[in-house]
Amino acid sequence: MADPFTGAAMVTPSQIEEAVFQRIGSPQGESFESWRYNAPAAEGATIYPKSRRKMRMEAEFQQYQANQIKMQSALQAMELAREAEARQQRDQIFQFEEAKTRAEREGRVQDEAGLIIDAIRGDVDDQGKVIANPIRPEDPDAIERLNGLAKEFKYGVENKNAAGMFTQLYNDALKFREERMKDSEENERLASSLSIRTGEPFEKFGTYDEQGMFQPRMEGIIAGEQEVKAGEEAKQEERVIRTEERRAEAAAGVSEKKRKESDQREIQRNIRKATEDLRKVNDSLAGRKSLSDKQRASLTSARDALIDLQIERAALDDLVFENAEAYGAALREGRTFPTGTTIYIGRTPVKVK
Repeated sequence: MADPFTGAAMVTPSQIEEAVFQRIGSPQGESFESWRYNAPAAEGATIYPKSRRKMRMEAEFQQYQANQIKMQSALQAMELAREAEARQQRDQIFQFEEAKTRAEREGRVQDEAGLIIDAIRGDVDDQGKVIANPIRPEDPDAIERLNGLAKEFKYGVENKNAAGMFTQLYNDALKFREERMKDSEENERLASSLSIRTGEPFEKFGTYDEQGMFQPRMEGIIAGEQEVKAGEEAKQEERVIRTEERRAEAAAGVSEKKRKESDQREIQRNIRKATEDLRKVNDSLAGRKSLSDKQRASLTSARDALIDLQIERAALDDLVFENAEAYGAALREGRTFPTGTTIYIGRTPVKVK
C-alpha cells in the first residue's frame, strides 16, 4: 500500500510480524514442565543435590523462560506497532478527506462568489441581449434582489471581494430606500388630508406598490387641492358678505349694539352646540388606534364647524383678517388690539401679545 500523500510504500503488520519471528525464532518449543521432579515430597523431606544433567536442564528452562518473555514482549510490541500503524493509516485517510472537503468548499465559495458578482453587474449574451439586469441602488427592488442573492448563495458571501461589493451596494440601496420612504410618508399624509377634506375615497389620490411605498396619483392630488382651495375661498367670501351685510344694516339705522348682542347670543348658542357635537364625535372615536376615512371626515367636519362659528363671532368685532398683510395694514391704519385678544388670520387663531 502507498501513502496517499507521499506515494511511498507503507509497511504492513504482517511484514512486521515476519521480521520479528526471523529475529527471535518461532514461538513454538519444547515444554520443560515434566522435569520438576526434585521438589520435596513433604515438609522436612531430604533435598538431594542436583545432577549436571538437571542443572543443564534448569538452565535451558531458564533460557526458555527468558525467550518466552522476550517473545511476549516482541509480540506486544508488534501488536502495538500494528495498532499504531493502523491509526496512522486512518489519520492519513482522515487528513486526505479533510483536505479534499476543504478544497471542495473553497471551490464552492469561489463559484458562488462569481455568480453573485455576475448578478450584481448584470449579464448579456453573445448577441448583446440582456439576460439579467444589473442591480442598481436606486432600483425599487434592489434590497429584495440582494436579499435573494444572500439567501441563495450562502457560501459566496464568504468571499472577501464578493462580500465587499455586496455590502457597499446594500448600504447604498438602503439610503435610496430611506429617501423613498420619506417621500412616501409625505405623499400619504397629503392624500389622507385631501380625502378627509374633500370626502373623496383615499384611493383617488394614490396607491401602494409592492414595497409598500405610497405612489401618488397627481391628477387626483391636483384636483383635490383645487377643490379644497375653492372651498376655503367660498367660506372666506361668505364671511366677508356676512360682515358687509351687518355693516349695511348698521348704516341703515339698525341699532348696532342690539344687533351685535343678538348676533353674539345666536352665535354663542351655535358654538355651544358645535362644541357638544365635537365632544360627542371625540367620545365615539376614543381609544381607536386608527380611523376610517368616514370617521376622519366626520371629525374634521365637526372641528371645521366649530372654527367657522368662532371666526364668525370674531368677525362681529372686526377681528378677522384675510391674511397677515391685511392685519398689518390695520395696524398701520392705527387700530389697536388689547393684549390677550384673539384675532383670526385666515382660519388661524392668534393671541395678541
